[in-house]
Amino acid sequence: MTPPICSSCSRQSSAKPPTRTAPGKGDLVQSFVYDTNDMIVKERLGNDEYQMTYATGPRKTTVVDRSSNTVEWTFDAVGAPTKREVFTKGLRTGEPASYVTTYSVNATTGMVDHVVFPRGNRVDYVYDSSLNLLEVRQRETNTSVDAPTDLVHSYGYGVYGQRNSAKDPLGNATLYTLDGLGNTTQITHPTITSPASQVIVENFTYDP
Repeated sequence: MTPPICSSCSRQSSAKPPTRTAPGKGDLVQSFVYDTNDMIVKERLGNDEYQMTYATGPRKTTVVDRSSNTVEWTFDAVGAPTKREVFTKGLRTGEPASYVTTYSVNATTGMVDHVVFPRGNRVDYVYDSSLNLLEVRQRETNTSVDAPTDLVHSYGYGVYGQRNSAKDPLGNATLYTLDGLGNTTQITHPTITSPASQVIVENFTYDP
């Protein structure tokens, strides 16, 4: 959410978001309610209210929006998300009680290795030793085995760790040219074949 612009903001402590009032009128437009651990448990935005609860043991955060839609996040010991569960309200026949998305986090790098969505489809992420993203692979099912039906985006990097190429699942490549300082001087986009063959090239210059 983007908080409204305010002319007067008061802050209870340096670690807490401010209370915001409307310009000129002083009407309260955004405020927060905290528990004894300084965790936000309610956010009031105008006439609307969001509620947050925090579970002990497994790290969980439950967010209830102004329409009473509930989303529960589960985190690992270092705060990385491992599960997102969106609860339903029984509005549609045969709808499950919730939709679950799971995140697999690499214990060494802290990066997300793959995500499994409610329908069982999956996205895998591959990184190099510098944690640059090399590949995003979209799979139809929850498997680590490559298949011809996978949609793959791949990326390349230069000596400065800046991206110098990107390729989409159709094989269309975007190339980035860098100068000796690592500045991007040119971007060559994939060739367009219709209505006529043409290549779009962007050039960049920098002040000395």
